[in-house]
Amino acid sequence: MTERDKQFTFSWRALQLLGKSLYSNAWSAISELVANGFDAGADTVYVYIEYINKKNATIEIIDNGSGMSEEEINTYVKVGYDRRQAFYRKTGSYDMSENITGRKGIGKLAALYLSDNYFIQTKTQSEISTWHLLRKEIVEDDELDNNPRLLRESNETVKDESKRWKFIKTGTMLKLHNVDLEGLGAVAFDSLSYRLANHFLTDGTNRSIKLCIVKNIEDKTNPEFKDVEKAVGFKNLILITENFPDAHLEPEEIRAIRNSESKVGISVLNGRHIVEKDVVVKQFSEFSDKANPVSGVYEAMSVNGEKVRVRYELTGWIGLHSTIDSKIAQKNDSSFVKNRYYNPAKLRLYVRGKLADENFLSQLRITQAFINYIEGDISFNLLDDDRLPDIATSNRQGFNELDKRIDLLRNIVTPIVRKLITVRNDISKELREEEKRIKSSAKNAAFQRFSKELDDLNEIKEADKTSLKHIFVNQLQGDVSVEAKSEFKIFLSHSRKDSRFTDFIYKLLEHKGADKDDFFYTSADDCAEKYDDNDALSAQIKRNITDDYTLIAYFVSPNFKGSEYCLFEAGAGWATRSVGDYKLVALKFNDIPQYLTNGKNEITLYDDDSVQLNWKNYSALIIFLNKLISHINHGREINGDHLIPLFPTPVLPDRVELSNTSKEIKDYMDKDFVSYWEHYISPNLDEYLEQVYDEGKSLE
Repeated sequence: MTERDKQFTFSWRALQLLGKSLYSNAWSAISELVANGFDAGADTVYVYIEYINKKNATIEIIDNGSGMSEEEINTYVKVGYDRRQAFYRKTGSYDMSENITGRKGIGKLAALYLSDNYFIQTKTQSEISTWHLLRKEIVEDDELDNNPRLLRESNETVKDESKRWKFIKTGTMLKLHNVDLEGLGAVAFDSLSYRLANHFLTDGTNRSIKLCIVKNIEDKTNPEFKDVEKAVGFKNLILITENFPDAHLEPEEIRAIRNSESKVGISVLNGRHIVEKDVVVKQFSEFSDKANPVSGVYEAMSVNGEKVRVRYELTGWIGLHSTIDSKIAQKNDSSFVKNRYYNPAKLRLYVRGKLADENFLSQLRITQAFINYIEGDISFNLLDDDRLPDIATSNRQGFNELDKRIDLLRNIVTPIVRKLITVRNDISKELREEEKRIKSSAKNAAFQRFSKELDDLNEIKEADKTSLKHIFVNQLQGDVSVEAKSEFKIFLSHSRKDSRFTDFIYKLLEHKGADKDDFFYTSADDCAEKYDDNDALSAQIKRNITDDYTLIAYFVSPNFKGSEYCLFEAGAGWATRSVGDYKLVALKFNDIPQYLTNGKNEITLYDDDSVQLNWKNYSALIIFLNKLISHINHGREINGDHLIPLFPTPVLPDRVELSNTSKEIKDYMDKDFVSYWEHYISPNLDEYLEQVYDEGKSLE
């Protein structure tokens, strides 16, 4: 080690153990490194992630803070260095230490959690220096007891992948190599922006985080940074409680809601009907317990052994979501996000503007229904006051739950949350009454429709019609038959190998206005949760096929005949329906099981050794799709819901007329139909057909 190198105060073994145990995931570690930049006085932090090879990713964290002098590098290698107490010793005051979010001096270990091969390049007003920490210098286990060191490097050894560092006058760039991000999928990376945004409170300081994620070589040429923003569906909240002593700290979205007559939609009958409710904004004090007001004075012993009185106040907002169904919630507010990597149903606790507890709801020990409808951002700086002992856990991701300050916060927040839940319970009761009214209306509509259809049948005697109407009325008084009549579904029976065709049908109709709940479709990529229940798949298939209000639509190919499930579905359909009560599309006529067609004409797509989007196929499929839409609309008509528009009847221009224009046949087809055909069916179609028919799979 040269005189210019800097040695850490901990051994490799201690750093390794600490670094890997401090953070629960990569995103938390990255957030800690961003916080270090803000602690250095930065107003902008850039996060650049390149994961062309997930096992060997590169991350750059760049801030435009004050940079680190050599003296500050000496401090950097002191693990456990308390900057706040150092500030107090130097100035005799805590007044400005509130700008420092860290307290334990171990945030730098976030870099070691991510990588054991990283560079630090830092710019001050007077110099630029580059430092390198490399774990690979250790070759023997006993050398783990040695202290690692930052090696002084030439400034040219670090390449600016993000192309932002060269524009920074003062600040620090941390470049991490060999970061392992395996196991993280596209949704996880999409959620990083929201996770980063949640780690820092929007506090009016104009701080910003800019994120660039590079997943292919083309993106490296011109990296694009986007502002990190919170994904809070404010317009999906039906009740908001708040306390913002400084008005400018109130989120603009809440201010807009408070200053207008906002409404929010809540679904009834699985989204078939939407009920609008007024949105209300209240103060914490209107929902809090008088015995535990949102502000007051806390008395305790200071870190110096003196008795102190510290003023406290709960600030921020806590809201009640009208619904947590993503589909309905996003109709209220497109900002609403919910997936396996991001759950909005959390009460985020901040201290000094930094996330201290990702979900304080778990501390409240509330098990009531609708607790997962609560979301909020609250701040309680008493938990990290410099005059009081540090109660944060070693990883800065929680607090000592036995501390009296945590008890105080729980006592303040719990009554607010309980009253919000009570409001949602009252709303739920109102919705149940609305459901009863809608169902009653649906029963009447169903009876009127049945009566009209029955009256139009001349071959049935009037006495028999009266008797049938009486039976129908008796059925309507029960719940089972009526529930079925409001659920007119489409069962897409297919082999997964043929899903290009059924995806085309499913996605095109969804684009037209159908809901995913209008289908039972096992290859759907957006509703797999529908099949995640205790029933075996075969039991679900049987239940849906035997439901009289399910229209079965078969797509048949040689793959269909080779599938056990498909043959089961075909047999069940044949046993429960007459020919004509189900719909069918096939590649070739001879692919269809004989008992499904009985020799009648069917839609077949394969002609001249290919499947073309010609006028014959287009016209036949339009008729087929309109029959599916009509079935869905039958249920919607009974429920009084909006109807899905049918495709226009195909009109083929005269051949002479067509020859005198520059148009093609496709120009006269529905544009959405053509677009979805080319996206789902056309790619690699010849290879698919060759595999189906040239490998001995045809049963002709």
